[in-house]
Amino acid sequence: MTLPLFSDDPAPAITGLVLTSTEAPLSKEQKAFNNLVAKLDKARRKLAGWRETLVVFQRRCAGELLPRETRLAEVQAGLARALHAAHGQKGVTAAERRKLSMLIVELAAGVLQARDDAEMKALYNEHGGTDYDAETEAADAELKAMLAGIFGVELGGDVDMRSPEAVAAELEAQMRARAEAAGEDDDGAPASAPPRRPSARQQAREARQAAEEKAMSQTVRDVYRKLASALHPDREPDPAERQRKTALMQRVNEAYQANNLLRLLELQIEIEQIDSAHLAGLAPERLKRYQQILRAQLQDLEVEINGIEYDLRQQLNLRGRITPKALLQHVDADVAALDGEIRRLDGELALSADLKALKAWLKSIRPARRQEAWGGFPF
Repeated sequence: MTLPLFSDDPAPAITGLVLTSTEAPLSKEQKAFNNLVAKLDKARRKLAGWRETLVVFQRRCAGELLPRETRLAEVQAGLARALHAAHGQKGVTAAERRKLSMLIVELAAGVLQARDDAEMKALYNEHGGTDYDAETEAADAELKAMLAGIFGVELGGDVDMRSPEAVAAELEAQMRARAEAAGEDDDGAPASAPPRRPSARQQAREARQAAEEKAMSQTVRDVYRKLASALHPDREPDPAERQRKTALMQRVNEAYQANNLLRLLELQIEIEQIDSAHLAGLAPERLKRYQQILRAQLQDLEVEINGIEYDLRQQLNLRGRITPKALLQHVDADVAALDGEIRRLDGELALSADLKALKAWLKSIRPARRQEAWGGFPF
């Protein structure tokens, strides 16, 4: 089944904000504004594409991958039972029994990775000559010791070591608790340390920063007030127009609450309150102020995009750059791999009922093919 990555227009284009001039070349500030608008347009479209693709990804995981993983575990369990039954049949040589045991252990381990299964655990223990629970506890203890050596924290016994997300969350909580116990504040400085008096240069820098933040906030507020004045629905006598203005005012309020100057400017253009010529005529200082705010919005977009991509790389154990197209190709590959593995195991289950066919199949199996998957079973 082929699904679209996302629609042809996942985010509305930034229209009317690009500055043009027929009388004189654009100034340095105007060119910088246009460049920033182009970057915002690209980032916003990329984020919209990711959001839509994540919906498709989650739907495909639930509807395609999970059922196949469940089916794979069922087929593995069925083949493990069939090979266990063949293991005790007359006419099976000692070497063939060793191969059968290796296969049973491999299959049982696959089922146990997907679910807790007492029957598979018993087969694993019987044919592996070991104890699955003891092996799991030893592996968890080894991993905890390694993490303790790296991060200096002790993970509790109730942490699901099979879940990278749970381990990461516990590590973060433990490290935060350790920092608090050591009397450190959010900046890592001892809470009991007396506050340092800022230098004159630092005071001046903080004052400039506060003034800039106030000016940027006032800039957004000014744009909001102009929109609110034009769109206030209570001043509109026509019912249809009042409904339109109410919907527009809701969008204005949402943009203002998010401090989204870009969206407010787009709304001004949408209602024809301003146009490109109006923006081109802005004073350089006003244009610089707009750029300050828009750069902050661009940074927020990039942080969200990077967070999505980082989480996916961690979740799927991927390296390098990831794109929406590559993410869904990853699902395609997993679906194809699961389908192929299920077909292979179904075929092996079918031939396991015939001892002669089973013996021929066992003869065809090479140690290298299975040892790598299971970890090296001696036979």
